[in-house]
Amino acid sequence: MAEWLKCPTHNWRIRRFNSYWMHANGPSNKSIGIGSVSMESHHPYITNWCVIVVQICGNNGCFQEEKIALLGADLNLSMFQPLKELKSLNLSFNCFSGLILTEVIVVQICGNNGCFQEEKIALLEYKEFIKFHNYSIQSFLSSWVNDPSSDCCTWKRVTCNSSTGHVIHLSLDGSRQEWARCYFAASLDLNLSMFQPLKELKSLNLSFNCFSGLILTEDDHRSVSTLKMLKTLDLSFNFFNLSIIRPLKSLTSLKNLILRRNFIEGDFPVQELSILQNLEMLDVSWNGLGSPSTVKDFDALSRLKKLKTLDLSYNNFDGKIFEYLYALPTLSSLFLDANDINGALDGQGLCNMKTLQDLDLSGNGVNGTLGTCLNNLTSLQTLDLSYNYLSGSIPLPLLTNLTSLEYLSLWNNSFEGSFSLSILANHSKLKVLILGPKQSKMFQVDTENPPYWIPSFQLKVLKMPNCQVNSPTRTMPSFLLYQHGLEYIELSQNNLVGMFPNWLLVNNPKLQHFFLNDNSFIGSFQLLDGLNQQMDQLLEFDISSNEIQGLIPENIGFIFPNLDTLNVSSNKFDGDIAASIGDMSKLSVLDLANNNFSGKIPNQILLGCISLQFLRVSHNSLRGEIFARSPNWKYLSVLMMDHNEFNGTLKNGMVMSSSVIELDISNNNLTGRLPAGWINKYGYFSVSRNNFEGEILKELCKVDLNFINLSYNRFSGAIPSCFNSSSLYSIHLQGNSLTGTIPRELSGCNELVTMDMRDNKLSGNIPKGIYRLQHLKFLLLGGNALQGQLPSELCKLKRLNFLDLSRNNFTGSIPSCFNNISFSKDIDASIYGLASVSSFSGYLYGQHFEVQYDGSDPFSLFEEEVQLTVKSLALPYNGGMLNYISGLDLSLNQLSGEIPSQLGELSALHALNLSHNSLRGSIPESFQNLKLVEGLDLSYNNLSGNIPSQLQVLNFLEIFNVSYNNLSGAVPNQKQFGTFDESSYEGNPYLDFPSRDKGIAALPTPPSHSNGKGKNESAIDFTAFSWTFAASFVMVQLTMVVVLQINPHWRRIWFYFIETCLYKCCGRFLPYAFY
Repeated sequence: MAEWLKCPTHNWRIRRFNSYWMHANGPSNKSIGIGSVSMESHHPYITNWCVIVVQICGNNGCFQEEKIALLGADLNLSMFQPLKELKSLNLSFNCFSGLILTEVIVVQICGNNGCFQEEKIALLEYKEFIKFHNYSIQSFLSSWVNDPSSDCCTWKRVTCNSSTGHVIHLSLDGSRQEWARCYFAASLDLNLSMFQPLKELKSLNLSFNCFSGLILTEDDHRSVSTLKMLKTLDLSFNFFNLSIIRPLKSLTSLKNLILRRNFIEGDFPVQELSILQNLEMLDVSWNGLGSPSTVKDFDALSRLKKLKTLDLSYNNFDGKIFEYLYALPTLSSLFLDANDINGALDGQGLCNMKTLQDLDLSGNGVNGTLGTCLNNLTSLQTLDLSYNYLSGSIPLPLLTNLTSLEYLSLWNNSFEGSFSLSILANHSKLKVLILGPKQSKMFQVDTENPPYWIPSFQLKVLKMPNCQVNSPTRTMPSFLLYQHGLEYIELSQNNLVGMFPNWLLVNNPKLQHFFLNDNSFIGSFQLLDGLNQQMDQLLEFDISSNEIQGLIPENIGFIFPNLDTLNVSSNKFDGDIAASIGDMSKLSVLDLANNNFSGKIPNQILLGCISLQFLRVSHNSLRGEIFARSPNWKYLSVLMMDHNEFNGTLKNGMVMSSSVIELDISNNNLTGRLPAGWINKYGYFSVSRNNFEGEILKELCKVDLNFINLSYNRFSGAIPSCFNSSSLYSIHLQGNSLTGTIPRELSGCNELVTMDMRDNKLSGNIPKGIYRLQHLKFLLLGGNALQGQLPSELCKLKRLNFLDLSRNNFTGSIPSCFNNISFSKDIDASIYGLASVSSFSGYLYGQHFEVQYDGSDPFSLFEEEVQLTVKSLALPYNGGMLNYISGLDLSLNQLSGEIPSQLGELSALHALNLSHNSLRGSIPESFQNLKLVEGLDLSYNNLSGNIPSQLQVLNFLEIFNVSYNNLSGAVPNQKQFGTFDESSYEGNPYLDFPSRDKGIAALPTPPSHSNGKGKNESAIDFTAFSWTFAASFVMVQLTMVVVLQINPHWRRIWFYFIETCLYKCCGRFLPYAFY
């Protein structure tokens, strides 16, 4: 053999093969024949065949696969296929009469020089088809060129068989961005027959396109049926309707069919789908399908004997679907989340589906207790019952039987009682555990009963927020000491106590998401002991709302290099901010608010955190300039630096990034003028409570602001008339020195919700065009020098919640049409914050289950805040509370006339203040309809008559003041009125106070004079009278001085009375001398 096989010393591959004619003596014949063979003479289908001559030699050992090839009995050229470097083949002087040679063997032996021409043409036709319909193809089909030298197997999104050269995979999916535009594009019908030349196509992905229908004639059906190797077809995220199902009947080889997120509505098309009997996976999620309705559907469904995975999530299926799914004998994965399955699980047919391994029923209306139905499903590996209405206790026998569980989620139900986690101690396969109630405080998790139990499982995900873990001791679960593979942990809102568990980070180096926020951990946060390497997989770290103190570890940037979110807000951290945070180049969310940090923001953060989108350092003691140098934050969206000690001026040369949508630098010590470079197209812009001065920049009019807050500064001059943007929702200018009139151009802000211009020096009338602001909820103009009569146009602002026109010089009567204003009677969903943009993408377990963090979204922290006086106290109200607070304040004006009885129709009003005017007449009995009123102030007017007893039905009334009027009659003393003291009624000498309730003696009746008395008895001794009057006057003055000195309450009332009198007499001449 060594004589026949000769190989190069340094190359063991067979280079040459001399084939001998074997005589009876075998290898004793030494003659050597070297020749050539033309394959064309042996096989009619082969042309231009290369002449192959083989020299085969041996060395100390040839490859085993090549040796086996040489020992073949029949001549089949495929047996030489393993000889990869074969250059010549001599088969002369043999007895071969034919060759066994197929197209595959030709490709294997001669090699593939490119894709097949007919397949290349088919692909180019598809490109032209898409291009003709103006669909963007530049991004993913640019490599598809009609060039003879271009091999389609090298094109992007095309995969060919390396042996045959045929196209086997096509990925023609579009992008989400392009798909979103399809809503506004013309419909596009697809003809599957254009893929007919692709004989060996195995998978075809057409997702995220604009297709809305299929065109298939009978001939097309026959041509498509040639796609006998097509196993996977993805038509998800298109615009197909129910008619898409019937044309697919020709694709009988399909194993995986994905129709996710289309517009397929109606009954589940069982009859049509039953033809595809090779289906193993079917996804029709995110459509509008409902349960089948006939017995024939059950029989048809039973023909899908190979179906293993069925995704029906986000449809309209009800509990009847289980009666049909029972017909699927091999079904192992069933996803029915977000459907209309209601009632209890028992008796719905689910209990008989014993082959199930994955079951998702989350987001339905399943209620009642978790009965014994699921006990039969002993093969379950994943079970998700989250976001339902299950109640009662979690049955322990259920979990005891389901020992194969890997994923268990009972999150967001209404379970009650105590659940002992040790029941899962022997579930060695458990990887994901998610528990938590909707809002109930009746559910708690006990991890310490019995104590010191050791789990057999190693969790990847543990999510138990708001579970009252280990109440009342509230200790950290001890079983976590044995967990070393956690990737996601969330124990937030449990009020856990003790030292911060630094060991949890040491034990779990693969952590990706870490949430221990809203607890009561103390101690320090350290990253030293046991952490000798980086935790480069950690993405989110949230320990906010605890009591952790000390410094942020200086090496945090090294230990957490790939962190996306760092939230340590609402703790007791102090000292300087760790400069190594600047090493986190991927950090997008940084929240350090509500701590005791001091010093300056490190330059490393300004320059190194290049991915930062959210920065909040509010409520600390940071000082210095806002930015000593321009930060390198190209993607910053939210910048909140309020409530610190920043000082100095804002730099003129610095330009704020155009990506910033929220900027809050309020409550600092900033001075100077507002630079134009800081003006941007913000969603929210607040510089309130600083010392900025000068006029309001007109640059603010050139950008489309949503919320602007310049209150409590030293801005002066007139309000720019250019404020007329339709995007402006809220404008706060309170507490400045603005002059002039209210610009009538503001009526062009037709989306305006809040207008606060209180405590300025504005004059003139309320613009009549204000009625155009139909979304206005808060009109606050108090504390100015506005004058004239109250315009009836105010009555057209039907959505107003609060109207404050107090401390002005308005005259005339109160419009009776104020009853047309809702004053929060009709709650609507007005915007009081910016749109939420979550930074957390979720933790994906498998291909279907995703663990979502349900905490607050940092990008939606902003809430509208308005300071309102409801019960004699000015308090800030924000967020959703603004929808439910309402009031009308017309106090301290010069209004006259009677109180309109129509005001009693404002049944949703919380505060009504008409004090310090010149109103006359009686208190309207209709005020009994103010069912929600908490504060009612009618003091310092000229009202007369009785206090209506009907007002005693006002059960929420806490502040009632009718002092200093001319009221008479009995004072009501029932219900809430039994709590008001004499200060609510003083200055009304003719009121009758029931002494048994108030301890106040009734005023004595003047004595009657006798007609029989003489003239001398009625005479007056003027000398005695003068001395007596003088002595009495002195005594009264001394008594007042003593009383006012001793009693601060009466002292305040006295000075307030004097000030009010002076204001009424001189207020119109000296409007700024008193307020």
